[in-house]
Amino acid sequence: MKRLDVYIVFILWTCMLSFSSCHQESIKPTKEQVSSMTSTSTSTNKANSYRSSTYIGTSLHTQSYHYSKVLDLLNNPLTDHFRIRITRIGNIHLQSELVAVDSDFNIVGKVNGSDEAIQLNLENLNQTPPVSSETLEGLPETLASHIIQPQVAFNYIQGWNNMQSMTSSIHPYTKYGDKNIEFFYVKRIVIDYIVNQSTSKGLTVFWGLNNDNKLTPVLMGHDNTQHAISTSTLETGFIFDTLRPCPPFCHEYEMEILQENRQ
Repeated sequence: MKRLDVYIVFILWTCMLSFSSCHQESIKPTKEQVSSMTSTSTSTNKANSYRSSTYIGTSLHTQSYHYSKVLDLLNNPLTDHFRIRITRIGNIHLQSELVAVDSDFNIVGKVNGSDEAIQLNLENLNQTPPVSSETLEGLPETLASHIIQPQVAFNYIQGWNNMQSMTSSIHPYTKYGDKNIEFFYVKRIVIDYIVNQSTSKGLTVFWGLNNDNKLTPVLMGHDNTQHAISTSTLETGFIFDTLRPCPPFCHEYEMEILQENRQ
């Protein structure tokens, strides 16, 4: 009888071990599960990187124009205004050039944009106090009309980043109707102000997504440490946008230039 009891205990103990082993096998992830979890983790990290407080500009987001070359365009007596011309639209990559134009709409010079890593702290930008109405009233109207508030700039740039993280093509955002944006009209006083700030060493365009879900350039200066000059105080720089895209506002752009030149 005792032998039978021992035998039964032995059988039960063996079954318990077997169940534990089988249970461990059942919860061990398959290769497909591991791959899925890795992919999910990578996607989450990628999404988080777009929400990071520090945004490092890359060729996907910025174009910079060399300081001395922009000064050369400004010093050209024929330069009446500028265009930020889109020279290439890839699936997620934009190339541009800064074009100097005379009062008869002839090109008198240009600077190719470069893919520099300009640093911009988006969290700080979003928390920057707005430009006061008193400050704006003390500026030339043609300059003040293109200044945007830091929170608006934050929304534009963050919107572009978020869009890029969720799409494989930026083409729907770079056209009006069936026509790609060719350029943005920029008044000379805007470029003059940005590059002549005391700490400015160049002009940077951060690509943004405006309230119409279309491409818009957000203009700032950058210093010699490759940091954007993005606060709202007169001493350290304003942020500029509200630039006319062509198309669709090609005729309005031409009429504005002609009217200004008649004054």
